[in-house]
Amino acid sequence: MIHDAQVFKRPDFFSWKYLALHRTLGRLLARTATIATVSTFSRNELASVLALDPASIPIIPNSAEHFASVEPDFSIIESLRLEPYRFFLFVGSMTKNKNVDTAIRAAERLGRTDFPLVVVGGDNNKVFGGGAAQSSAGIVMAGRLKDEAVAALFARAAAFVFPSLYEGFGIPPLEAMYFACPVIASSAAAVRETCADAAVYFDPLNADELSARMRERIDLGRISPVEQAKQRERLAAYSWTKSAAALLQVLARPARQTGPGGTAP
Repeated sequence: MIHDAQVFKRPDFFSWKYLALHRTLGRLLARTATIATVSTFSRNELASVLALDPASIPIIPNSAEHFASVEPDFSIIESLRLEPYRFFLFVGSMTKNKNVDTAIRAAERLGRTDFPLVVVGGDNNKVFGGGAAQSSAGIVMAGRLKDEAVAALFARAAAFVFPSLYEGFGIPPLEAMYFACPVIASSAAAVRETCADAAVYFDPLNADELSARMRERIDLGRISPVEQAKQRERLAAYSWTKSAAALLQVLARPARQTGPGGTAP
């Protein structure tokens, strides 16, 4: 299972050692194994960079059902001094592709300290060189949190902000939808494939556009029944049970026989 083609398409996200290892591994697997991935977008990307027939790459999607057994811990709302439905939420690592800096710039340009952006993720010092952004008005750096706290934030956020530059699928927007949280998402191709019409989109390189989407969400208020119906439709399209069944079908196929040079006879 290869989630995406980032090491080939976005080398600026990685060190040269990481690139060398994972590019070599990907090319080796393309010659010796059946590669599966998580979306049509990733299948086409991997087929292109690894010289494979897209039809030979099974698609086994992700899901958000892992949150079904998580009981939200709403004490996090008080701990972070938040007001329910009056904050925006970012959840993700501090890696380049997650693009948290655009979300922070957008929140600063929004200028609504009564609707802060809560950033849940890793060590911000590695990104901001000392945590300067942590003291910015309207930004709450929450650090790493347990799933129960993240679930509560999803359930009480005005909207979830997902500014990723590159994804193979995009699980966090589905996780937000699981808790009926409006989603403001990057227009990256895989994210659009996953969320369809259950999210509003923005150019992830344009902080002003994201700020405008956030302002629109404030004006709209709580999520509408129509929006919730669209979210439920997207959630129903993905299931770990269905994905497990698809994986079992792939594993049940006869092993691919290869000839000299690693090509199928």
